[in-house]
Parts: sequence; structure tokens; C-alpha cells
Amino acid sequence: MTHRLNRWLLTLALLLAIPFYWLMIDNNPGKYTARPLPIAELRRLATTLPGARPSAAQFLVLADCAAFGDLFAAGLGLKRRPLAMIGWFLPVRSGSPILIDGLVGPAEARARRYSTYFPGNAERLAAYALPSVLLLQTTRPLTAPSHDPVVDARGPQALAPGVVAIPAPDYAPGARLIYVMLANGRELLFAGDIAPLDESWRELRARSLLAAWWLVPQNRASAYRWLATIARWKREAPRLLVVPGNDDFWLTKPHDPALSDMAVPAAGTSALADRRDDKPLALR
Repeated sequence: MTHRLNRWLLTLALLLAIPFYWLMIDNNPGKYTARPLPIAELRRLATTLPGARPSAAQFLVLADCAAFGDLFAAGLGLKRRPLAMIGWFLPVRSGSPILIDGLVGPAEARARRYSTYFPGNAERLAAYALPSVLLLQTTRPLTAPSHDPVVDARGPQALAPGVVAIPAPDYAPGARLIYVMLANGRELLFAGDIAPLDESWRELRARSLLAAWWLVPQNRASAYRWLATIARWKREAPRLLVVPGNDDFWLTKPHDPALSDMAVPAAGTSALADRRDDKPLALR
């Protein structure tokens, strides 16, 4: 009886373990290579349009939640990871400011399964959404029309002095990365959904298959190629600051000392730096 029970339990464990591994842990980036797009080309495009480049980059958290790390970076572990929808404001001296992922309403946050929304922060960023502001998004909204300017899907395109959109339609419709060269020469890459966590590009971890099917439909092969490309850009430009799309933990952890003078403020160091709204809205 005991032997039969042990065999039954072992069979049950295998039946559960195999799909769990496949859906949550499996991560195989080895056969995918980086795209033939060097960082030098992004730098060239960033300097093609005349005018002032952004002088800084500041962020506000618009919504947050916690989710299993495996969902956003396959094989990272089941420990719950703090996630955020992050709006970025890039002021431009004597020019129009730029907003990246800054217009997010509670419906959009709810559709993306965030649990808390910060209306005060959203209002502060929306106050900058004037007709003269360039509005950019790394991901196509689920609940509202996109405010993005049209970008040629065949390759990167300069949208403003120092700002280059890198379309990734093979990853997901409307997906893109945004490269920014600040006025002082510092470089940032807003990775969006392609690299939601810092480990996504550092360890070449795409979203789990479960997340790719259920949360954010995506082409996983394309994700690996873009992650490999981001990692190569970082090797080509060691001081490039790769900004993960949704990594709340990354916003507050210490960064490489070589990047300590980047013009991206840490929490609480700027008038527009991150702070949670006094009256958060619970999303249900």
C-alpha cells in the first residue's frame, strides 16, 4: 500500500512539476543573437535634429503591485517582486519637454493588473501634457488610444533632439525602446515591456511562457534578440543607463558608482522625483 502511494505521489509530482517548469521557469536565450544595430547608430540619430536636448530625467510612480518574479523574468524565482508603472518627465531648456509613459489612468493600471493607483502623481505628470509636449510610450495602451507620433516600423527614428524611438513590432504591436542622449552627453535607454526588470537584460530572462500568453502577449524569440541587443549596447557604452520598464525595486537600490552622477534622481532628491501619493486608490 505504501509503495503504491509513493508511486502515485511521484507521478502526481511529475505531472505538476513538468508544466510548472515549462510555464514559469524555462528560459533559453542561448540560440538568439543581438540585432545588427550598434549604439553608434543611435548616437548618430540623436544628434541629427537641431535644438536643445533634454537636460534631465525624473520619474513618478503611477501605480504599483507585487508579483512573482518568474512571471516577468523566467527562472528568477517565486519571491514576490515590487512592480510599478513609471512615468518619466524630461525637461528641455528653451524647448518642449518630453513625457515617457506618463499618461496612465486607473483603467489602464487595472487592465495591467496593478493593485494600487496614485492619482496625485498622475495629475502632476498630466499637468505637463500640454500641446507642446512630446508624448511617448514604450507600450501600446490597452484601454486608450496612443498619443505617440507615428514611427516608421522599419528602423530607429529621431523624434526630437537627443530622442530616438526604436520600434519593436516583432515583439508586440506598438512596442518600442526609447534612447535618450541628455544635454550633458549622458545616455539612457527606456526598455519598456521588453525588459520589465533589471535582470531581464542583465541575465537575458524573457517573461515566462505563462506571462507571455496571459499577461502581455509577446513574441518570445524577439524578446531574447532585443535583450541580447540591450546587453550588447551596454557593453559598447558602459555608462548607458538601462531603465527597466516596471522594476520598482530598481528605482531605489544603489546603482553602479560610475553612474552616480547621472541626471536621473533617486527617490526624494528632486521636486519631481518619486514619492507615493498621499491618497492612493485601490484597484479592484
